[in-house]
Amino acid sequence: MSAPALPTYRVTVTREIGLWAATVDGLPPGVVGATDVERHADLDDAVRDLIAGLTEVDTSDFHVQWAYVQKGRDYTQVVLGLDAWETQAGESTAVFDAYRRAAIQSMRGAGLSMRDIADLLGISHQRVSQLVAQGVTQPRSGTADLDQAVLDAVLSAAVAEGLDPDHIPERARQALPWLVRAVKGALPQLNDDPESLRWYAATLAVLAQQARRAAGRAA
Repeated sequence: MSAPALPTYRVTVTREIGLWAATVDGLPPGVVGATDVERHADLDDAVRDLIAGLTEVDTSDFHVQWAYVQKGRDYTQVVLGLDAWETQAGESTAVFDAYRRAAIQSMRGAGLSMRDIADLLGISHQRVSQLVAQGVTQPRSGTADLDQAVLDAVLSAAVAEGLDPDHIPERARQALPWLVRAVKGALPQLNDDPESLRWYAATLAVLAQQARRAAGRAA
């Protein structure tokens, strides 16, 4: 006889007055679960301890389904996808960096401040600023056509690093379509910034090509 399935509790995370606030759904009737922490790194333990205490079970006797929402905007897949990419960072560092820049843009669109994003990612707010700058600027020299050719070559080499369809990790293969959508989603916000628009358009072209190659190999 198989063991009974463990219960799953949905935990919604929001940013409230400098704190990461978490509310738990799925608890027994009449039981309200909520907690907050200053550092995002402490959130998982705090939530699991809370649920374990309220349900009188061990922290390993249930599952947690995370949801990140700010001002009505759900950016859960950004956070979960980032975690997935981080585990593959050793195999595809360049792609992880591109994903992280896209994730930061999405988080900024959700209303999080630079310091909020820094705390969530576990890096300094100065590093967040650097990543934002890397995502919207590129060196310029010579003619525009030459710049574009060099940019395309650099992006192709960097983004394709570790993404040969013969060797692409399955988790990375699954995340590629999302990354394409994330970069595509940034384009409408850049109408007043031709430099950024060109950078993202070139990035999107490379990512889309890699996604098509990976999908073709999978088929």
